[in-house]
Amino acid sequence: MSGTMRKVRVLTKAELLLVKIELRTLLQQALLSVAGLLLAVVAAAMIDAALYLFLAEHMHGYAAALIVAALNAILAIGLFVAASKTQPGAETAIVEEVRDLAAEQIEADVDAVRRDFDKLSADVERIRAGFSQAFKLIGR
Repeated sequence: MSGTMRKVRVLTKAELLLVKIELRTLLQQALLSVAGLLLAVVAAAMIDAALYLFLAEHMHGYAAALIVAALNAILAIGLFVAASKTQPGAETAIVEEVRDLAAEQIEADVDAVRRDFDKLSADVERIRAGFSQAFKLIGR
């Protein structure tokens, strides 16, 4: 059974590694999203004023404001798209394979124990039947 316990530990470690990888990926996505948001705010504050003033000299103020807003939106969308494309590395596939192998091994061990238990149960039933037969023969 120590082999089974070892397999359970491997399965547990594999699951924990997968959770850790997923959390790291989520953290990277969140940090990139926050960075994108901060960059959009800072860029909007610094560039907007200069760009608006430049465009306002050549067109109506509302048109200049719309152009500046559209450029800010494009920059923010680009950063959010980059954040959404963050994926876990190749190590995830390896850890999943180890987890699946450990789970299969544990399932095989459980099936073996179940077969041994069924055999033991059948043996006990035969012994009980033998005793019943013997008691009938001696008259009890």
